Amino acid sequence: MAETSFDQPIQERAKQTVRDAFKKSENFQNAYFEKYKKWYGLYRGHQQSKNYHGRADLFIPEAFGHIEAVHARVIRAFQGVKAKPQASDDVDQAKSAERLLEYQTRVFNYKQAFKDLDKSAKIYGHGILKVSWAYSDDGNRDHPIVESLDPSDYYWDPNAVNRSTARYEIHRTKKTIKDIENNPHFDQEAIEELKRRRESVGKTAGSESVQDNRRAIQGLSNPSSKGQIELIEYWGEFAEEEDGEKKEFIIVLANNEVILRLEENPFTEIFKDNIVDENYLRPFILMKDTDVPHEFHGMGMIEPIEKLLEELNDTRNQRMDNVTDVI
Repeated sequence: MAETSFDQPIQERAKQTVRDAFKKSENFQNAYFEKYKKWYGLYRGHQQSKNYHGRADLFIPEAFGHIEAVHARVIRAFQGVKAKPQASDDVDQAKSAERLLEYQTRVFNYKQAFKDLDKSAKIYGHGILKVSWAYSDDGNRDHPIVESLDPSDYYWDPNAVNRSTARYEIHRTKKTIKDIENNPHFDQEAIEELKRRRESVGKTAGSESVQDNRRAIQGLSNPSSKGQIELIEYWGEFAEEEDGEKKEFIIVLANNEVILRLEENPFTEIFKDNIVDENYLRPFILMKDTDVPHEFHGMGMIEPIEKLLEELNDTRNQRMDNVTDVI
C-alpha cells in the first residue's frame, strides 16, 4: 500500500483545499444539475414542465429519435483504429498491428466508453472520459482502462472557460471499504482510520439529485448508501507550503474527513519531456456536442429545442382533448 508522506498541517490544508473547491463547484453547477433533470426527462419520454394540464398525457419522443439517429451515424463512422501499410512489404505488419490495436481498444473498454461519451454529450452538452489503470492481483499495473463518467459526478473550476484554464477538476464517486482496500495508491493508515470511523456517506445535493431523478423516471427506488464511502478525487493546484509554489497534485478525500492519497500528479513525471499544458496531464477527456465560446460547458441537442418540445407535446395533448370533447 502507498503511504502519505506529508505531515499533518499539510494534510489539513489539503483537506480544506478539496472541501472549498468541491463546495464552490457544486454551488456553481447546481443550476446545470437542474437542467440535466429536464433534458434527461425529455430524452426518456417524461415531461417535467407543462403549460397545458388536461386529460390527455401523450408524449412525442422527438428528442429520443433525434439523438439516436445522429448517435447511430457517429458510432457507425467510428470503425476503430486502422493501421495502413506505408510500403508493399508492410502489409502483414499492418494487419498484425491492427489486430493488436483492436484487442487493446476492446480490453481498454474504449468502444463502450466512446458510445457513452457521445450520448452524454448529446443529452447533457458534454461527456467525460477518465483514463486510469487496471491492476493485477499482485498490485502492479496491468493495462489502461477508459471509463465514461456520469456528467453529474464531474466538477470543474467555476472560473474556467476550458480545461486549459481550470485550476482543478474533481471526480466524485462512491466506493465500498473493500474497493478502497484494493487500491494500491491509498494510504494504509488512512484506510484503518476510515474503518474505525465506520461512517457511510449521506445524501448530498446536486449530483445525487440528478441520479435519484433518473431512477425515479425509470420507476426505480434509490439504492441504500449503507457501507458506501464518498471519495472526492481532486486533480489540480496545491502548494505544500502556505505561500509556496503551486504544483499539480492528486488529493483523494474520503467522507470529507480522511486523506487517502496526497501526492504530486504522477503523470507529470511520466510525461516530463512532453508537457505542453500541465492541465492536460489530468486523466480526463472532455467532449462537447456543440462548443460555446468562452464557456466551459457545451450545448447538447436537447437544450436549443427544449421549449419547442414542450410546445409540441402540449399542442398534441390539447388536440387529443379537443377530439375527445367533440366525440
